[in-house]
Amino acid sequence: MSPPPRHVLVGSACLLVACTGGPPAALESADSAVVALPADVGTLLPLLSRSASEDWVLDTFAWPLLRSGFDCAPIWTPGVAVSWTVAPDGRSVRLSLRPGLTWEDGAPVTARDVAFSFDLATDPAVGSRLAGRLQGLDPVARPLVLGDLDVEFRFLAPRTADAALAVLASVPVLPRHVLAGANRAALEHHFANERPLLCGPWSVARWTRGDALVLEPNDRFTGPTEDTPRLTGVTFRVLPDRDTRIRELEAGGVDVVRDLLVSDADELARSHPEIALRRRGWRTLEFVGWNLAHPLFGDPIVRRALAAAVDRDRLIAEVLTSEVTGERYGRPAVGPISPSLCTLHADGLSPVPFDPTAARAGLEAAGWTRPEAQGVLERRGRPFRFHLLLPTGTPRRDAAAARLQADLATVGVDVVLEPVPAAVFQARLKEGDFDAFLGAWAASLEPDLADTWHSGPDRTFNFIGYANPEVDAILDAVPSEPDPARAAAAWQRFQVVVHEDQPYAFLYWADEIVAVHERFRDVRVDVDDPWGDLERWWVPPEEVRRRSGDDVTP
Repeated sequence: MSPPPRHVLVGSACLLVACTGGPPAALESADSAVVALPADVGTLLPLLSRSASEDWVLDTFAWPLLRSGFDCAPIWTPGVAVSWTVAPDGRSVRLSLRPGLTWEDGAPVTARDVAFSFDLATDPAVGSRLAGRLQGLDPVARPLVLGDLDVEFRFLAPRTADAALAVLASVPVLPRHVLAGANRAALEHHFANERPLLCGPWSVARWTRGDALVLEPNDRFTGPTEDTPRLTGVTFRVLPDRDTRIRELEAGGVDVVRDLLVSDADELARSHPEIALRRRGWRTLEFVGWNLAHPLFGDPIVRRALAAAVDRDRLIAEVLTSEVTGERYGRPAVGPISPSLCTLHADGLSPVPFDPTAARAGLEAAGWTRPEAQGVLERRGRPFRFHLLLPTGTPRRDAAAARLQADLATVGVDVVLEPVPAAVFQARLKEGDFDAFLGAWAASLEPDLADTWHSGPDRTFNFIGYANPEVDAILDAVPSEPDPARAAAAWQRFQVVVHEDQPYAFLYWADEIVAVHERFRDVRVDVDDPWGDLERWWVPPEEVRRRSGDDVTP
C-alpha cells in the first residue's frame, strides 16, 4: 500500500499546541506519533547538544548538509545539500545546496548560512562539543563560499570519503540572519533556543521544559515533496521513570519507546501484539574498565585472567536472551568497534574464552595464591579485593554486576559492588577515583576513538589511563588515510593490539530493542537512529478511522 498524500487539517496549529492544561492534543491523534524520552533535551540549538540522546531528537527537525542511514557503512542522502564531490586525494569536498530552499520566514538558505554555522560550531565562546570533530578542517575553507549555493571544504590531511562526509554532516545549518548578532557565549539564552527558525520538514510548535516537545509539519517547507511529513505531528514526551514509559506504551499514551529490557520486550510480546519490537543493531558495548594505575590491574596477565573468569555466554543468557522466543539480544565483545561496521570489525578475533582453571593459573603465575582452600587470593599479605563502580538506575548493569561478582568469586577475587548516582559515577571517572567500573559506550559508526584510547593528559575519556605506542600511532595515522581498505586494515590491527592488552574486560554488544506501535508504516529503526526519517512515517486511513472511533464498517 502506498502512503496517501498528507492532508492539511484546518486549525492544525491549534490541534498540536495545547492552549490549555493537560497533555498535548497530538497525543490524541491517530495519525501523529508520540515518542517517550527518559530525559528532556536541554536545548533546541543542535550546536549546544551534549549527548547522542539529545542529537536523536534535534536531528528530527534540524536539517544538516547531508542525512545518513546505515547498512554496514554510512549511507548518505541529500539534506540541505543535494550533491557533493569528494576529491580523489581525500583533501576536499564540494557541495551544492538545494535550490529554492527557504527558512520558515521566507529567507533563502544560502552558502553563507553554511559558513556561519561552521564558524559558530568552531568558536570557543560557543563551546560546542562538535568543535573537536572539525579540527581537521582547513580554517581558510571551513567552508570556502563559491557562490550562493556552492561551498568547498578542505581538510588539513586526507580522509576517506565516509570520514569526510561524516564531519560535514555533523553540523546542522542555522539561519545567519537570525543568529549573526547573538552573544555567542550565551546562545542558550537566545530566543532561537526556545523557538528555532527551521528549513526542514518540521516546525517546533511547543516546548514545555520537562514535559513535552511538540513538532508540526512545516507548512512553509520548500524542500522535495517526498520529504513533506505524512503525520500530523510528533510529540516527544518526557517520562523519566522507565516503568511509567512501559505503562504508557501499553495504555496507548506513547507510541515509541527505546532501550527496552529483554524482560520488557517479552511481556509486550505476550500481552500487546499491536506493539512491534524492532532491533537497532550492535551499538551499545558494556564492559569493565580497569584503573591501570591501580596496583591490582597493571599486569596484562592479571587482566587476561580476570577476563577468562567471566562467563559471557551465561551473562548474555541471563540478561539479554528472550524467555519467549529464545532470541539473543547480545553477542560477546572483542573490542570497541561495533560488529555492525562490517568492514572494520575484527571478525577473526575471539573473546578471551571462559576458563576458570586458566584464570586461576594466570593469577597464580602473577603471584596470587590462596592461603585457604576457599579464601580470597593474596599476594604479600594483600587480598585481591576491589570495588566495582557502577551507576544506579541501570537494571541490566545491576544484573551484570551480580554475575561478575559471582564469577570472579569462584577464582578467589572479592568484588565489592559500589552503585552510585549517575552524576557521581561520571565525576569519579573523570577524577580517576575508582578501582574498576562497569560502563557502556554508544559506539561511533565512524570510528573516532582518540579521546578514549590515545594516551596523554588531554584525552577526555581515557579514564583508565591506557597507553600503548602502537595504538597511539594508529590513532594518529588512520584519520589521514584516504584509502578505505588501508583504513580498515589499520582498525583491524588496532583491535588486535587492544585484545592482547585487555585493558578492559569487554563483555557484550547489546542489540537495543525499540517498541513502535504497529499502525505506523515506512518506519526506520536502525543502528544509526532509533526513530529515523519521522517525516516518512505514515498511518493508513483505515487505521486512523478505527483508532479515532470513526470506523463504521459492520
